[in-house]
Amino acid sequence: MSCPSRKAVCLPNLIQGETGQWAITITDQDDVPVNITGATIEFRVTARGTVAASLTTSPGVQVTNAALGQIVVTLATATLQPWLYDVHLITTDTGGRTHMTPASLRILPKPTSTP
Repeated sequence: MSCPSRKAVCLPNLIQGETGQWAITITDQDDVPVNITGATIEFRVTARGTVAASLTTSPGVQVTNAALGQIVVTLATATLQPWLYDVHLITTDTGGRTHMTPASLRILPKPTSTP
């Protein structure tokens, strides 16, 4: 899968009702992993400027290696309608500095079954 920007997080399409889980490494502008020890992490999903989901703590966002900026994000899509969502991975360090990484997530409709 290719990202539109090397700074974007690549997320695959999901079918409504599926649960997505992504291992993500938070990096700086030079693609060096950022130490996120003590940082606040938010995975925010929006549609037309309205927040559809916001994950901040386990099980939504789990830090797996803070020193290397590694997290795992788990998002259940049962309550999300089929749509192309904007996603922002927001990191606020202990000094109050905020970094936002953009992405997009497409939720596809559930396939209809035929009798």
